[in-house]
Amino acid sequence: MARARIRPNTSSVIIDTLAPAETVLKTLQDSGVFKLLPAVKPVPVAQAISLGLTRADMAIGHQTEDALDLRTVFGLALLAAAGGQLVRGRIAGPALTLGMSAYSLLAPRR
Repeated sequence: MARARIRPNTSSVIIDTLAPAETVLKTLQDSGVFKLLPAVKPVPVAQAISLGLTRADMAIGHQTEDALDLRTVFGLALLAAAGGQLVRGRIAGPALTLGMSAYSLLAPRR
C-alpha cells in the first residue's frame, strides 16, 4: 500500500496503491479491518411511493384532526384548478375535466 487517507466527514477511507483492488480488499478483510456485507436491495418504487402517500395521508389527518385526508386535499386542489379555468373561460376543456376529477375524489364513497 502506498497511502491511505481517512475522511471522517464522509465516513470513507481512500487507499492509493498499485496492487489490484481485489487483492487489497482481500488482505484488509482477512486482517479483520472490515467485513463486506451483501448489498441491500433497494425498496421497489411502487412500495416507496405507497409508503410516502400513506405517511402524507396520516400527517394531513393528524394536522387537521381528521377533518381532511389526502384524497380530499387532492379533490379540493382539482376543484380550485377547475374554478381557475372557469374564470379564464376555458369551460369545455380543462374546467370540465378538472371538475369531474374533483367530483370523483370528493363524492361520497359507496
